[in-house]
Amino acid sequence: MLEYVPRVRFAEALRDLRDRLKPGGHFILFMTRRNPFTRVLIGRWWQSNLYSASELTDAFHAPGFCHVRFPGYPLPARYLSV
Repeated sequence: MLEYVPRVRFAEALRDLRDRLKPGGHFILFMTRRNPFTRVLIGRWWQSNLYSASELTDAFHAPGFCHVRFPGYPLPARYLSV
């Protein structure tokens, strides 16, 4: 539910989560992709924050995450990428 963390505190929230990882640990985030459909449904109706890949990359690098990737869903779940 990181979409509901205020934008100005998003990098701080990621830093706090990173601090709780074991050394060499992994953090996996599923987050709503920003597109015209989600801007209306999620951004306006549910009043949550949506981020582009570059915004997420910057936000993850700020607290020290070094490997940020955006792989797609596996084929059986590809429909979730809409």
